[in-house]
Amino acid sequence: DDIDIDAVIASAPSDDPTHVIDATSPLSRDLDLSERGLTGTELALERGSVTTATKRKESFHFHFRKDLTTDPKTDSRELLRDAAKAREMVREKEAEKERQSHASAMASMNVSERGMGLTSGWSATITNLMQWWKNRGGYKEWRRDVRWAMFRKRARIATQMFTELFGEDFDSLVPIYPTQSVDKLIVVWDKKCAKLERAQYDIKSLVDKEEARLGQVAGADESQVVFDKKLERYRKKIAILKGRIIQLKEEATQLQDQIVDERERVLSGLPSTCFFATFKSQEAAAIAAQANLNPIQQRLLNVQAAPSPDDVNWPSLTRSWWQRQSRPIIVLPLILFIMLLPIGAFSGAFAQLTIAVCGSPADTSKPPNDSWYCSDDPWANFFRNLVTSLAPTLLLSLYHMCILPVLVYYAAQAEGQQFSLSGLDRRCCSLFFYWDVFNVFLGAMLGGSVIAELPTYIEDPAQIWSALSAAIPSSSNFFINYVAYRALVMAWFRLWYPHMGTTVSALKWMRILPWAKSPREKALESPIRNCRYGRDIGIPVLMNFVMVLAYCVVSPLILPFGLLYFALLWMVWRYQMLYVYQRSYESGGQFWPLVAHRVVACLFICVLFTSTVLILKEAYTQAVLMLCSLPLYLLRFDIYLNSRYDGVVEQIPLMAVHKAGRVDSVDPDLWTPAPLREGAQGWHPQWGVVWQYWGVPRYSL
Repeated sequence: DDIDIDAVIASAPSDDPTHVIDATSPLSRDLDLSERGLTGTELALERGSVTTATKRKESFHFHFRKDLTTDPKTDSRELLRDAAKAREMVREKEAEKERQSHASAMASMNVSERGMGLTSGWSATITNLMQWWKNRGGYKEWRRDVRWAMFRKRARIATQMFTELFGEDFDSLVPIYPTQSVDKLIVVWDKKCAKLERAQYDIKSLVDKEEARLGQVAGADESQVVFDKKLERYRKKIAILKGRIIQLKEEATQLQDQIVDERERVLSGLPSTCFFATFKSQEAAAIAAQANLNPIQQRLLNVQAAPSPDDVNWPSLTRSWWQRQSRPIIVLPLILFIMLLPIGAFSGAFAQLTIAVCGSPADTSKPPNDSWYCSDDPWANFFRNLVTSLAPTLLLSLYHMCILPVLVYYAAQAEGQQFSLSGLDRRCCSLFFYWDVFNVFLGAMLGGSVIAELPTYIEDPAQIWSALSAAIPSSSNFFINYVAYRALVMAWFRLWYPHMGTTVSALKWMRILPWAKSPREKALESPIRNCRYGRDIGIPVLMNFVMVLAYCVVSPLILPFGLLYFALLWMVWRYQMLYVYQRSYESGGQFWPLVAHRVVACLFICVLFTSTVLILKEAYTQAVLMLCSLPLYLLRFDIYLNSRYDGVVEQIPLMAVHKAGRVDSVDPDLWTPAPLREGAQGWHPQWGVVWQYWGVPRYSL
């Protein structure tokens, strides 16, 4: 009853060198299964080519009585009874085998049925759960076998389907392995190399200084040369640096060995649930991207077009199906915290700091504060004005530029839904747009209106609607000032301050930070950054669209400042795209449909906001006409955008891919992450990051 080894090999994927017995291997022919005391089934289970989920069917031979064929008086009902008894014997035999297998599985993990809760007894349950925890390695091995079986099943079905459909155009399947453990070691090794280069540069400069000093004292006595203080100091530093260099070289060599071992361990382990299917022609790849290999259940495989190799978001591809389903729910509280965090309240607290500390002049019930901060000293007055005027603006600017982008990027990466860097950038843009609407627009409008008219609401609740009708249009002053500030100040400020590298250069020019010395430090002193499309479109562009379009009817004075801002921003962005920023990925123009749909959403906000103001002003006829006409037109236009542009961007014309030609083969390293390549070719400190050198992490939770 042993399993045939050759039959098992045929069902295993060929891209698994560790857990597949090669047909040319000595293990596939004339294998002595008893050399390790294992049967064929146990050996196959150990090597991973067969899992515990595999069930073999056995053929049973029913032996009836001999006189059944010779006695003509035999009743057919007796034959039926014998057949029923035979089926009952088969069922009993199968049930006995199931009980034996279940008992052996329980015994392997030292857990009984009573301990698993099948019968009563809390003490036995707790005891056996503790035993299961101590012997949980058996469950891990079983879980590993099941995951290997599922991976092989997907790979086998995909290989058979693609081979049958595309023939020679199908090239291979490239598995995806986790990279975080190898990447962390490479980061540590890179930092060691940076320290080593700096130490080598320092020792070279000290040797030059030592030679220059020897030239200065060349004409002096020999005793004076030997006991020269500068020479002694140089030589001591050189000796210390030599020991430091030896230590760093040893540590770097050890890290290299660890990187190689960790890479081999990862590549010999279980791949991710995702894999790349490569084709020799773009036509076959385009057709395969539209295929559904399991149309009934739609659970086995989900095929979609792969991004370009420089646009792959590797951490998301290493997530399991369960993680991709649960992570959006887990990250949702963080997203809600970002959306609803009242940063305006924190900045407004600084404006009220003087009143909170020194008290209000109109309030005579509290004794005056005699501290220096509340005194009439000119410097105290200057400091109070600085805290109440500059601090709120500085707090908001730092939050928008440094804190908010990192939080949004981390939340989008933690969701694990975007398989491309461009998709991750678009997700960040969507989150920024939601933040513009719910935090900035609604928060600033309702917050200021409610706080300004709060005494009226408390004294006479019937005056709420009339108070809101006057307070909501009056809140346009904040939005007009903000858009004017962005147009007259921040648009030009981007030319001088495109990124944080400007601040570092200014601090080095003022001798606060040291200048770069080694070649590595000079290269990283002012690295070429890419444009943060998600942030720069989500905040500077879409935020102003929301403000300008929402108040364009209620307060038309905002329109000239909005037009001036976008005209100046076009010139600034055009210059920076040509001479400042560098492209980090290519998405094929998929950002344009996102921005177009968001602008239509801003027009929806304009219609709803203007209708609300008309209702508060008791202009019901105008509000009803606007709500019954404009939303339908905007909805129709949004559907037109979907049919006209979204499909064009997402799909490639079939005639274009037909004329693209064929290749002999596709290099698997092209779809292999840089840390797992031989020698980590293509790796750099900002590898796999969509916003390079902007302080965002590569991995998340």
